[in-house]
Amino acid sequence: MRLKLRPFNSNVLSILLYASECWKINTQLEKRILAFENMSLRRMLNTSRQQKIINAEIRRKTGQPPVTELLKRRRWTYLGHVLRMEESRLPRTTYEWKPDGRRKRGIPKNTLRRTYDRDLTEAGTSLIPESSLNLTAIHP
Repeated sequence: MRLKLRPFNSNVLSILLYASECWKINTQLEKRILAFENMSLRRMLNTSRQQKIINAEIRRKTGQPPVTELLKRRRWTYLGHVLRMEESRLPRTTYEWKPDGRRKRGIPKNTLRRTYDRDLTEAGTSLIPESSLNLTAIHP
């Protein structure tokens, strides 16, 4: 199994997640990515959908974390990189940009900033600007 997982992780997942740091993720896209990964893992184990083996069991046998966790980790890494940039750089400017006006009625569009904010709320943290931190209160 280890020999099958090495090319899967190095080739398939790297191509699947290429430039995923900048994707606007919604639940439909997340489900499609997970379905592709589950299908690939089932092929490695030579099991079909008709054998009624649940996806959690497939993951336990292969020892693979869900691809959505890799996706979040990549987004977090990229967000940290963007937030350390100078404020005049384009990625930092686009992350902090808030357009004037309002959107049309209907379902709110999922933007990259909203994706990052959703990840932050799921993690139970928020972004605090460095200028507002009082570091002398922490380290006298």
